[in-house]
Amino acid sequence: MESDEAVSGFPHPDEEKQVMAAWDRFLRGAELPSSAVRSVIERSWSRCLSAGVDPGRSRAHAPVQVEELETLQHPHRDLIDASVPVMQQARDFLSESGTMMILTDPTGVILETEGDPATLDAAQDVRLVG
Repeated sequence: MESDEAVSGFPHPDEEKQVMAAWDRFLRGAELPSSAVRSVIERSWSRCLSAGVDPGRSRAHAPVQVEELETLQHPHRDLIDASVPVMQQARDFLSESGTMMILTDPTGVILETEGDPATLDAAQDVRLVG
């Protein structure tokens, strides 16, 4: 992988075929060449497979209803309240950055988000957030 991948987090367009070939090999249970993808990506793929994540699914399950989210947020109200100034301050930095900030509980339940509006919309489209 080229050095610009480490900066952007995405493969160079010329290497996308290599990544997709590695993905296909991974799904078939074949061993990946060490240079196929970054180790952090391979570990992520392995964790997802171990957790039973369906690799063919293009969207997450439907987000929880407002009442259920409030129930999940309640035990973490101090954390959420403490995050408000940081999240608000980050809003300007994240705007038009193509990124988002996610506050989760210890189990990974998303409690709050902030970020680039287009990125937040994309996160909603794939049901990452409600």
